[in-house]
Amino acid sequence: MPRSLSTAAGVLPHRLPARDHHREKPAQVGVHSYEALARRAIGDQSAPFKMLEVARTWGDHFVVERDKIILRKALSSYVAAHAAGPWDVPKPVSVNVSVRSLLNDSYVDTLRETIAELHLDAGSVTLEIAERDAIEPWDGEQWRGAPHTYFHNRLAGIVRDVGVVFAVDDFGAGYASVSRVAELPLTQIKVDRGILHHRLALQELDLVVALARDPVERGETPTPRVVIVEGVDDESPITLRQIHKRGIRHVQGYVTGERGAPELRRLTTETCKDIAARVRGDDENRPAGLTHRDRPGDGVPLRRSA
Repeated sequence: MPRSLSTAAGVLPHRLPARDHHREKPAQVGVHSYEALARRAIGDQSAPFKMLEVARTWGDHFVVERDKIILRKALSSYVAAHAAGPWDVPKPVSVNVSVRSLLNDSYVDTLRETIAELHLDAGSVTLEIAERDAIEPWDGEQWRGAPHTYFHNRLAGIVRDVGVVFAVDDFGAGYASVSRVAELPLTQIKVDRGILHHRLALQELDLVVALARDPVERGETPTPRVVIVEGVDDESPITLRQIHKRGIRHVQGYVTGERGAPELRRLTTETCKDIAARVRGDDENRPAGLTHRDRPGDGVPLRRSA
C-alpha cells in the first residue's frame, strides 16, 4: 500500500509582539511537519477506509498487524522522501495508530526497532490516536484503575521506553473527547474539520487552546501542546485570521494549491505570500483556503496541506 507523504501543518506567522500582528510576513510561513496517509495508489486522495476497517472485523490481532505494516511503510517512505527532499534535517512526521495497537507489546517492539533501523529521531515521530477507538478494556480484560488512567500510564511508558510523542486525532469527532485530551500525555491536539462548521466554532477553538495550555498552567510541562486545525478550505466559515487570533499557529487543509504527491517540497514564495495575507486579514471576506474547485478542469485533487 503506497503512502502519501503530505504536508500536515504549516507554521502560520507567530512569535510576534501583539503590536506587530498586522505585519505577518511570508518568511514566517512554512512547512511544520508531514503526515503519512494510506492510499491504494499515489494519485488517490482518499484513504481506502473499507479495506483498512476489515482488520477490525477480523479481530485484535489483525488490527495490530495492520498498524505495524502501516508504521513500517510510513516511516521508511518518509526517510526515502527526506533523502530526496529539500530539508537538511527531517521534519516531524506523524502516523495514525489504533488504541489496541498501543496496548500491544509487539507493536511497541516494531515501533522501537523501525525507528532504530531507519536512524530516526524518536522525538520527531508522532503517533496520532485514532478517534474511532474507545479507550476501554475488551471483554475478559482487567485493567488496573480507570480506563484513561490505565491508558495514560501505558502511553507514558512508551514515551520513556521509545521516545515518541502522541497526538489526539480529529478532536471533536468519535471518541476524541475533552476527557481524552485532558487525561492523556499529548504533545498535539488535532481539531476535526467539523468544528469549523459549528455555530460556536470560535468558542470551541478557544476551549481547545485552553486545553492545550492547561498542563503549563498546572506546572506539568514547560510548553503547551501544539494545536492543529484540520480541514481548512473554501467551505470553512472560519478564516485564517480568526484561527491565528486564537493563538493557533498550525493548520491542515487545501491551502497550498499543490497536487498530492509523495515528494517533500518547500512552499512556493507565492503560496507563503498568500497565506501571510490571509492571516493578516487583507481581505476578511476571503475564504480560508483552497479546494480542488480552484483548479477547474485539472482533474487532480489538491494536497491537504498548510
